[in-house]
Amino acid sequence: MTEKIKDRSNGDVAVDHHNRYKEDVEIMKGIGMDAYRFSISWSKILRNGKLSGVKNQDGIDYYNNLLKELQDKGALAPGRCSAPTKHVGGVLGWGRYSCWQQLSFSNGEDLANNETFCVINDQIHAHARGHRQRTYIGGDSSTEPYTVAHNQLLAHAAVVKLYNQNYKASQKGKIGITNVTKWMIPYSESKKDHDAAQRAIDFVFGWDGVKVKGYFAWSLLDNFEWSEGYTVRFGINYINYKDGLKRLPKDSSKWFKESLKST
Repeated sequence: MTEKIKDRSNGDVAVDHHNRYKEDVEIMKGIGMDAYRFSISWSKILRNGKLSGVKNQDGIDYYNNLLKELQDKGALAPGRCSAPTKHVGGVLGWGRYSCWQQLSFSNGEDLANNETFCVINDQIHAHARGHRQRTYIGGDSSTEPYTVAHNQLLAHAAVVKLYNQNYKASQKGKIGITNVTKWMIPYSESKKDHDAAQRAIDFVFGWDGVKVKGYFAWSLLDNFEWSEGYTVRFGINYINYKDGLKRLPKDSSKWFKESLKST
């Protein structure tokens, strides 16, 4: 689907985290991070991308090696799982999601203790950007976003039930969902606009009444982004795409390090 990507690029290599994960874990340790949120790629676990297909042991070994490296360096390892549109997305395909998640839970059992699993990442992207704005998928934008969101929540509930019944007792982990949030900037410098922006922020961040225990930086590295490719950079570490993918700390990385010291 490179035609959907701004610079027509792809993520075949991206920042090569697959081969340089030990270097990246050292970067996390240097910053003072004690948690790392990463995704488990469907295509790495299954050779042909189908639940009926053969498991890719090399992919499973990679994630177990990453988990071990994180644990050896004293970092916890929350994870989240991706789901390809071909097999899971759309109106009906979310019914298969719990099968995929079971494969993820069961193949990392030796190292999965005390982790936090995020079943669906940024749920709004699939139904809002995918179906309503038609960024990734066509269709009826007046009805499909609501149907997709409904089925996503059903899939989430099925996975939570699966984990709690079969894995929670032995792995002692937590399971939840990640919600995307937005930041509001005042339209002008007037007190009225500043107050309006603050009310909007309070609504977005305060709705669920969550007790904040820590922060994740999105993201650790500049990366390949879904629709923007390599045209945007928001990692706290700079990736030099023209010089061997060297990792260089930005000022934001240094700021984050100092912030973590004070929490």
